[in-house]
Amino acid sequence: MRILATDPVLAKISVLDITLLDIEEALFWLDAPPIEDKRPVHKTRPPTVWFVAPTSEDRLLFVAGIWDEEDEAFIVRTARDATDVDMMRWNNGKW
Repeated sequence: MRILATDPVLAKISVLDITLLDIEEALFWLDAPPIEDKRPVHKTRPPTVWFVAPTSEDRLLFVAGIWDEEDEAFIVRTARDATDVDMMRWNNGKW
C-alpha cells in the first residue's frame, strides 16, 4: 500500500516533524479498524477515516485520511500528535 499526501498536507505535517514514514509506521501498528468520520463537513467518497496509533519510536499520532482501495493507497488528510481527547474518542470508538 502506498501512503500519499498533497503538497499542502505535506507542508502542514512537516512543520510538526511528521513524515509519511511515521504515518506508515502508525498504520503498521494500528491494532483496530480506523473509525469513519461521520461529521457532515468531513464527508468524502470514499469516507474519511481516522485512527490513533504509535510510530516505531512510540510517538502517538492522530491520523485522518481516505482509503483508496482501487489504487491501494491511503491518502493523508491530516496528522498530528494525539491529544488526550483523541485518545478518549479512539478508546470510545467514535468522533
